[in-house]
Amino acid sequence: MDYILQIMLGTFTQKPPDTKKVLRTLQQTYKRIGPQDIIVGWTTESESYQQILDLVHGNGKKVWLWLPVFSELPGDLNPDPAYNYSGELQEGLEILPNEDFRFVCPSSPHNQMLSLRLFDQYFSSLSFDGVFLDKIRHASFAGGLKHVFGCFCPSCQKSYVEAGVDIEQIQHLLKEHPNAFCPSALDRLRYRFDHPAVDRFYRAKADIITDAAEKIATGFQDRGLMVAFDVFAPAVAYLMGQDIERLSKEASFIKPMMYRITHAPAGLPFELENFGQAFASHPAADMEAGRPVFCGRCG
Repeated sequence: MDYILQIMLGTFTQKPPDTKKVLRTLQQTYKRIGPQDIIVGWTTESESYQQILDLVHGNGKKVWLWLPVFSELPGDLNPDPAYNYSGELQEGLEILPNEDFRFVCPSSPHNQMLSLRLFDQYFSSLSFDGVFLDKIRHASFAGGLKHVFGCFCPSCQKSYVEAGVDIEQIQHLLKEHPNAFCPSALDRLRYRFDHPAVDRFYRAKADIITDAAEKIATGFQDRGLMVAFDVFAPAVAYLMGQDIERLSKEASFIKPMMYRITHAPAGLPFELENFGQAFASHPAADMEAGRPVFCGRCG
């Protein structure tokens, strides 16, 4: 059986682990399960990258550089911020020290190029086979209802209007009838909503992310790199703007975050708990034909 091993060397603000320890652990893993492809990132300070590349390539396997796209970016890149539906700056969520799940605007051309800038500045001299792009989405329910519905900056609002979304109607529903944003049906990997305006809004949210992913993927492919995506678990991905079926067409592979144990952002217990709290006045999700079905009529 083949695996893809994922190694976290630290974020842009964390001190990377000792290179010798990383290599020793990787060699021990190879002895147990055989050589495998590696995903590694995303600190810019580690000396481990070249040694990992040498070890993995020497065993005939690939190395993917793990990079965040719309969150956990270095502050000196000055990303364009995201705004919630009330016109306020979106706030971050700190789970671990110096860890900031603050999402930036996904429709900003400047922001869409930041992962490419990071690669060109810090990693282009290394022989990575591909990039594994993380956080290509809007904020999740971990940040609460105030921020989960994406960015409402002028650029994003323009995209919504072009998709036939009435911004004032959406803002009214978010403030007065948030349960209208609880899904009523599942169509393949896309949720559907009883309120037609809400359905159009979620489609537009997903289009913003897909369009950004396509542009970013093309930029890396033009640099001779393969592209893969980290996506939310299918049960909730569409709610964060990830149309998994469309995203999969742009990637060599995708990795759904089916984290069933961890109680932290992206972990299913954590995210579904926050989803449940957000829509506490609605019936809880149940299971039908192995698929999550949320509320019946939401509006």
